[in-house]
Amino acid sequence: MFSAQVAMLRLNATVRRSMESGKNQQAIILVDDDQEDRQLFTEAAAEAGIAIRMQCIEDGDQLSELLFPSDPAAVTVQPVLIFLDLNLPAGGGKKSLEALKRSETYKRIPVVVFTTSAVKEEITWSYSTGANSLIIKPFSYHGLVDIMRVIKTYWFETVELP
Repeated sequence: MFSAQVAMLRLNATVRRSMESGKNQQAIILVDDDQEDRQLFTEAAAEAGIAIRMQCIEDGDQLSELLFPSDPAAVTVQPVLIFLDLNLPAGGGKKSLEALKRSETYKRIPVVVFTTSAVKEEITWSYSTGANSLIIKPFSYHGLVDIMRVIKTYWFETVELP
């Protein structure tokens, strides 16, 4: 009972922070070039009870525009967690992970590689480059909801995010 109450307090604090008005709203960023995957991810996160703003973008260029604009004052979102499809067109997933982990501003933000690839070299590369986790995309919506529940428990109820 006590741990459930603590978990709910942490989640409520995260939700409050994400709903605060102001220029830099906290959010989960999902970078995936597949529109259906983005939609399913968002729905599964909501079904799992992840109650924080979700910012979905489709490629590494959009991620760069969002987080690294020419005018730093133009940044409108503060990611608390980034989900990144490694297999974006033109190597965009790998380039994005490298850019995030080189950035003084974003290198501490957890990046979860969310991919269909189970190739050992890509898994090793992801962790070597600074990914905090790597999850193979499930084949079913039910499997995705289960993963979102684990993500909620781990990232929003157990650990302290930067």
